[in-house]
Amino acid sequence: MYMETGNAAYAKSRYPIAETTFLAARTEAEGFGSSDVRLASTLFQLALVYYTEKKDEQAEANYRRAVEIWDKAKAPPSIERANALSYLGILRARQGGQQDAQGFYKQALDMREKLHGPADPELIIPLTNLAANLRDQKKYDDAEPFYKRAQDIAEKYFDPDDVKVAEVLSKEADNFLAEEKYSEAKPPYERALAIMEKNRRSEDLDVVGWMERLAVTLFELKKFNQARPIAERAIAILEKNNEPGRLAAPLTFLGRTCEGLRNYDDAERAYKRALAALDTMGGDNNAALYTLENYSRMLRDLKREPEARPYEARIEKIRGSQKQ
Repeated sequence: MYMETGNAAYAKSRYPIAETTFLAARTEAEGFGSSDVRLASTLFQLALVYYTEKKDEQAEANYRRAVEIWDKAKAPPSIERANALSYLGILRARQGGQQDAQGFYKQALDMREKLHGPADPELIIPLTNLAANLRDQKKYDDAEPFYKRAQDIAEKYFDPDDVKVAEVLSKEADNFLAEEKYSEAKPPYERALAIMEKNRRSEDLDVVGWMERLAVTLFELKKFNQARPIAERAIAILEKNNEPGRLAAPLTFLGRTCEGLRNYDDAERAYKRALAALDTMGGDNNAALYTLENYSRMLRDLKREPEARPYEARIEKIRGSQKQ
């Protein structure tokens, strides 16, 4: 009864009620014995509530206890167990325990393979989770096969223009970008954005990040003419969605791109727009350094030292506050 009531409350986003109810369910389940698999399922549901409430410490403790019970009971593979391992990976990664996270992601993938076989679309998420973890550890070569395998599965089971294919492509491209393999990163980014365009999803805020990273890729390849319109498009989407806090960085990048094209008037306009966006968010802070450093550098490059000095003074003020 407690489990049913707790699940109903969770489904309606009534998390405090769900938490209280699952705690009562845990107390009841502990009467079955500390190694009963019914207790493990109760702990899993309670952990999910804690995870949703961002109570990471409580979530991890309950997931760990559930996994220990399943392991001790030699329970067969299940979706619940695979999900618990995935969540443990996410929680450990959040806390900087990348090696621990890698182990949990690998166990989750192995369990999914036992449940679904080696080429089922259910493997895409655990494959990309493990690959992203390896990428975060700068193990780019180790990550690539998992991204490739996820991409092969997505291409096999979904339409070539399905959003799921685009999502895997963008993650694969992120790995190439992190590894500074810009020529390899460019095609998957471009194809991912083309898919989102076909699905009329190219204006989504999530896609802005892909656009920004493709623009960076093109910039590093010295393809400034191609990078500029993509950066401008990302900025337009952020403005349309009223995201002033995210504008400074892409505007500064646009300034750098215009510099690459030797279009200094447009570069200056972009830098000033970036500074205006920063002013609306509090002005001189760590986030402002990227803009101030690039704008003042350009002014000095253009032999406009007197105009650069006030911005350099702001830079020194921010750096001084960092040392305190």
